[in-house]
Parts: sequence; C-alpha cells; structure tokens
Amino acid sequence: MEINFKSNGEGIIIQIPIYSEFEEVLRAVDNKLKDSKNFFKGGTVIGVDGEILKEKHRHFLYVLLTEKYDIKVDSLNKIEKKESKKISINKDLIDRLRAEILQEVKLEEASKKKNNEVKEVIKEVEVVKEVEVVKEVEVIKEVEVIKEVFVGDKIKIIRKNLRSGVKVSHDGDLVVIGDVNPGAEIEAKGNIIVLGKLRGMVHAGSEGDENAIIIANKLIPTQIRIGNKIGRTPARKDEDSLKQEIVYIENEEIEIEEI
Repeated sequence: MEINFKSNGEGIIIQIPIYSEFEEVLRAVDNKLKDSKNFFKGGTVIGVDGEILKEKHRHFLYVLLTEKYDIKVDSLNKIEKKESKKISINKDLIDRLRAEILQEVKLEEASKKKNNEVKEVIKEVEVVKEVEVVKEVEVIKEVEVIKEVFVGDKIKIIRKNLRSGVKVSHDGDLVVIGDVNPGAEIEAKGNIIVLGKLRGMVHAGSEGDENAIIIANKLIPTQIRIGNKIGRTPARKDEDSLKQEIVYIENEEIEIEEI
C-alpha cells in the first residue's frame, strides 16, 4: 500500500487510499516513517486525504505519530482539497513549455530533412581543469563541461543522459530528454524539465527567480533548489511507481506535487 505525506505550507497531510484496511494503513505509515523519520520529525499533521478514519483508528494513528515519531498532530479528520492559484498558473506554464518544446523539435526535424539554412545542433565536449586551493593545498579537478547551441533562444534542449561530473547551465528554460544521474548538475535561470530520471543536483531560477518550476518524470534528486530556496525529496524505495511531479515555491516553501 502506498501512503504519502504531503506538505501544503500549513502542515503535513497524510494521503491514504480509500477503502483501505486500517491495519494495512497503520503498517504502511510506520514503514514510511521508518524510512524518513528525520525528515518528518517535528512536523505537524493537519489532516487526512482519502480514507475517512473511524474515531478509534484515529486514536491509534495519533499514538503512533506522536509517541513513536515525535510528530505533532492537530487533526486526523478528512481535509478538503483545493487547487491553489499557484498550481493553476503552473499548469498554464506547463502547457506553454510543452508547446514550445514541440515547436523546437519540429524545427530541428525540418532542418535535417531539407538541409536548409537552419543551423543544426552543435555539441562540443571539453575537459576543463579547474584549480582549487583548499587549506593551502592545490587540488586539480577535471570537470566535464557541455556546450550546446540549439536552434532558437527560448529553450535549450539536451537529448542525452547526463553522467556524473557533467555540469549544464542555461540562461533560459532547460529541457533534458534523458536521465540526470547522481553527480551531474543542471541549472537554469528559468524553468527545468527532465523527461527521464532526475537523480543529480538541480537548480531552477538560478538568479533568484522563485516563480521558476521543475518537472521530472522520476524525481529523486540529491539536491533541489529554486531561486534561493533549497529542498529535498523524502526517501523513495519504489522508483517504478513514481509519477511525473512538479516542484514549485508556495508560501516561502518548496512544494512537490504529482501532475
């Protein structure tokens, strides 16, 4: 059974599938908190989304949360969903980005077929030696830098998996069609979309834009940043069950939500 803990800026909401047996619910909550107890410690539960719990079941869940995992509980009643203005804006932004990506892809396909004046994707890979002085000791690091120029200047699209050590940055919106592996870093002044697994470090709105968003098919980053805010995702074991998610800032907090 999949139990999710979601923050809405006011506190934690426990998402419980409807028609669930309570014994399974209690076991699933316990297992979830064992994996991520430090992440939720000190938080406050403000309600339940999904299954409506009986009074005695709410009591057992209350004891588990407060006494075993030191989580405060304001309420375990069903909470009404409401779509925030921020999410509505984000959906419009997602539609716009999808349309722009489709247009860019069509332009590239046309350039290959007609062999006309449209420039093709130019890729160069250089190995740059950076010198750092740490405690008066000179350390030489090899950092792989990708330089990629794409037709148009609205969106930068990269069609490859990014391995450890790769750093990619862009002045606008960035789209990676592939995986971003642990040890890889991507940043953009605008929005970032990863049509694959996002396992590395990601920074959208890198010059302080807290209206930027991040979208990934599988969101498992080592670090996630939007503007000047830093967040992280809870521990996730079953990666195959993950769905596409969006990351954004609301009420000064980084929020993660399925699309």
